[in-house]
Amino acid sequence: MNELADLFTYLPMVVYWEKDRKGVFVRCNSGFEELHGIGEGEAVGKTDFDFHAPEIASGYRAEDELVKANGEVLANQLWMVPD
Repeated sequence: MNELADLFTYLPMVVYWEKDRKGVFVRCNSGFEELHGIGEGEAVGKTDFDFHAPEIASGYRAEDELVKANGEVLANQLWMVPD
């Protein structure tokens, strides 16, 4: 694992930093796992639809498509997700 991945893994905020082209999580941190009530590595292989209501997951997926279309990263995103 590289130093950047090590840093992201232990940040106290929720971070995922890699999805594949189909929107499947490849890497996230412990904050992401804690927020979603899952264990270490359990997000890998899942999508936003596994964690959120369809209307919320669809919004995340739309952002993913925008990133793919523009080739630019969306940083500093903040989403308030209702329970």
